[in-house]
Amino acid sequence: MSDMIERVAKAIKSGMEDSEAFSLVANGSKSEAALQQFLDVLAMDAIEAMREPTEAMVSAGDEAKYTCSEGINLSQLIERSGIKAVFAAMVDAALSRS
Repeated sequence: MSDMIERVAKAIKSGMEDSEAFSLVANGSKSEAALQQFLDVLAMDAIEAMREPTEAMVSAGDEAKYTCSEGINLSQLIERSGIKAVFAAMVDAALSRS
């Protein structure tokens, strides 16, 4: 399991334990609003946990940056949406099972 998966799992668990909406959902509330609030809390917790990249993510992003930036500078890379490839490579590294 990657460090990021463990970090996000821990954040989701914490969000579940701290969420008032989780109590409503766990106790059988059929409220769409409660369920949506619960899911929003978990999504925000997961995204917040991913704010700081792992070393594997940094390496993957760095490698992707050089792969897609041959012959162009960083500002051109960003303008051409190459940063999306860098971000995708970093997320792929975070989702890696190794």
